[in-house]
Amino acid sequence: MKTIKKQLLIATLSFLTIAAVLQSCKKTNLDGNTETINENAAIERMKQNVAAQIKADGGINSRTEVNQRLKMDFVDKNGNIIPANKLSQNNLTSSCMGDLPDYIDLQYLESIVTCGQGAKIKVTFAISWNNNIVTQNPFNTSLRTRGLFRIGTPSNNNVYSNTSFNVQIVDGGVDPGNSSNNIYYVTSTTTTMVPNDVLKANNAVLRVGGVFVSDCNTQETTTQNLSPTGIYGYGFETPLEGNPCSRNDRAYYQQPGTYANNRIAIAGYDVLGSCPSYSEESAPSYQRVQYSINNGVWTSFQNNTSLLSNIIGSGVVSRTDFARSEILAPGTYNVRIRYANTKLKPNFTLNTVPSEDANSCIYGGWPTSTNPNTIVWTTETYLNQVVN
Repeated sequence: MKTIKKQLLIATLSFLTIAAVLQSCKKTNLDGNTETINENAAIERMKQNVAAQIKADGGINSRTEVNQRLKMDFVDKNGNIIPANKLSQNNLTSSCMGDLPDYIDLQYLESIVTCGQGAKIKVTFAISWNNNIVTQNPFNTSLRTRGLFRIGTPSNNNVYSNTSFNVQIVDGGVDPGNSSNNIYYVTSTTTTMVPNDVLKANNAVLRVGGVFVSDCNTQETTTQNLSPTGIYGYGFETPLEGNPCSRNDRAYYQQPGTYANNRIAIAGYDVLGSCPSYSEESAPSYQRVQYSINNGVWTSFQNNTSLLSNIIGSGVVSRTDFARSEILAPGTYNVRIRYANTKLKPNFTLNTVPSEDANSCIYGGWPTSTNPNTIVWTTETYLNQVVN
């Protein structure tokens, strides 16, 4: 299986400046009662919520789908690849059978930006294997699952290098394509920041991989402890973050009780104005934003803070906008949200909702997140338990 290099344009950090209109003291009907919603106070609550989410992320997050299959090999305890002829000489007959996973897929890459400083890189792999993947082998604690990150430039083949033991492993259950295997999702984040000058270097190439350790005691048959590794083979062109339609900047979901007790809401990618360094070319113009209740139809959030809300009020926010749902009846819901970058081209017509055509580009697909057990309160319960 040959490794295929995928070219990506992720973003230089620069932001489009768009003014926001904050409407204050607005009458809103909340589950049958008339209540005054102070828009400025609601927006301040949402900004505090966004700040908490950015802090939890470790920076401003953007994501690019990769879906790239990686080459696999066994490695010894030092991480050195074991040639196929040496594998046959070792006569692997342990309980783990010495068989490689069916596949290791690099699913997506995330950039976690600290403005003016640089970014951490986060990757998630999907691995189909009949062995358990663990952070540390119980029979040899020196064997640990890890992510491998390298960036090279024409002047320096190894300008950035990081081996990260910062990993999370989730057992996704039985692989529908092979009932003998489970799918494991392994996420790894760099432990050091990629500096701005490296992020912006011309013709830089990122290579990522990993060493994935099982809980097998392979020392029964060989002194080499074996685990498969994804060999480097993923690249991008620079500037790393130059095309907003090749990535998806995070829009920030707001639970009920943040804007109002019976509405969910969503915020654009830089409502705090915390990273005003995107260039005009690399900044998204808008983000498409929708929600679904209990796996129902996708519904557009309503933009109520944009200067252009009378034009783009349905399902689109700019970097500084907030948008809200319709009123939701009290209850507990499974809420899904989705959002995607849109970039307007120079010939864009302002009285047209952005679409993927000659006037604009759109991030491919609709990345989706799920928020189960979302509670919508009655006004009385909200006022008693939350406000008081």
